[in-house]
Amino acid sequence: MRLIVSIFTLLVISLHPVIAQDVTKPMAFPVALPASPATWLLGQPYGNTVGAYNFGSAWYSAGQGLHFGIDISMPCGTPLVAVADGEVMFADDPSFGSMPHNLILRHPELGLTTLYGHLLDAPPVRQYQPVQRGEIVGYSGDPDVSCDSRPHLHFEVRSLDYRTTYNPVDYIEANWDVLASIGSFSQTTFQMDLTNPRQWMSLDDQPPVTFGGARLNAYTFTWPPPNNQRPPSNPPIPRDIAPLENSAWQLTPLGYDGCCPAFWWHPADASRLYTIDGTPSQIANITEWNVADSGLSTLFSQAPPPLLSPDGSHQIINANGQITIRRLSDGAEWAVQTNGAVPGISADNSHSA
Repeated sequence: MRLIVSIFTLLVISLHPVIAQDVTKPMAFPVALPASPATWLLGQPYGNTVGAYNFGSAWYSAGQGLHFGIDISMPCGTPLVAVADGEVMFADDPSFGSMPHNLILRHPELGLTTLYGHLLDAPPVRQYQPVQRGEIVGYSGDPDVSCDSRPHLHFEVRSLDYRTTYNPVDYIEANWDVLASIGSFSQTTFQMDLTNPRQWMSLDDQPPVTFGGARLNAYTFTWPPPNNQRPPSNPPIPRDIAPLENSAWQLTPLGYDGCCPAFWWHPADASRLYTIDGTPSQIANITEWNVADSGLSTLFSQAPPPLLSPDGSHQIINANGQITIRRLSDGAEWAVQTNGAVPGISADNSHSA
């Protein structure tokens, strides 16, 4: 079963999408090999990602708190190619970051430059050398120079003056929706501003970044919670689930135009799911949807969503640094001393850590 979120409507569907590629974009992908677990996968997309929000001050402060490129996970030594015709402008220039080795290409016909970061070795091209689309211009590496910690290519699309970065999704021909569907499903991809919950929540709705500008995602009310305000991850509850049968499937549209990039299933009821939506300048609401009852909806609560135990039976409440665990069936509460850290509740609700 797969939940597919489109920019217009939330759809519950069981089949993988077949998405036509956009052949009008002017750039190729910077890796010539096809995507696979053995070659490369999309790691972190461009823009207002959850990772950039949590590490914006430490890693992305120069880029207005956003991830101003895309990260493509791949083994060290993977060949990288020019995304368009152009010329080499800089190689191994530390002022551009993304070391231990980097490469900057200029594409005058497009009015853009591209940056290849965290390369394995010095690029095999020289300054001002012309390059053609598809030509090998370097090999991927690891920012930690280990090739086993986090090997990936950091790739950027910049203006000719290098001061602004743009969303590579707007320029590179690729099946982006499918690429983004492969990876971690433990959290949403983009960080939500609960006072403007539809802004910057999809692959193609991300703003340009001006280096040195003010932070764009300094949210007061946000989802998911910051790293220091969320419980540690628990393993899923073991269940004996029969294989899917080869039977007819029903497509159920939910939500309204533009809804809903943030969603989750009820932990115990397969017929219920929840979405976050709202209008700019107002705190977003949480809506419960009953998939088994023709998609009827009920206003559940105001955002943010509650922090719950794995089975949804207990709520973790963090009020002014005091942690309280509440049993939702009868309202019983227990205050726990954690020095303000949010605890994780075990799968059977017998322990917290």
